[in-house]
Amino acid sequence: MKVAAGKRVLLNPVTSYSLEWYERSYVPRRRIEEADPKLEAYIRTQIADGNGRFVFKNVPTGDYFITTTITWEVPTGYQGGVQVEGGMVAKRIKVNAGEEVEAIVTW
Repeated sequence: MKVAAGKRVLLNPVTSYSLEWYERSYVPRRRIEEADPKLEAYIRTQIADGNGRFVFKNVPTGDYFITTTITWEVPTGYQGGVQVEGGMVAKRIKVNAGEEVEAIVTW
């Protein structure tokens, strides 16, 4: 199991815009155009601790995507080279009234 230790974790409200990203880019792993810079106003970020744990407090009720990147290096066996494996991880969650979002994202 690999975790998002030290990685930036995003909490993005599910909207028609983020749902389109999820369905057209994340699930099929295709690149789409860069996001509108105004999107940043709606996304919360945290840095996962050394165990990959993070907490978002005071989150309004609703559906969200948690997104981060989990990568690690694997020796290639060729002149001490390494290959980066892993990638972006996203999960849709529901936040109920009064809940904090606390989790560990794994690969």
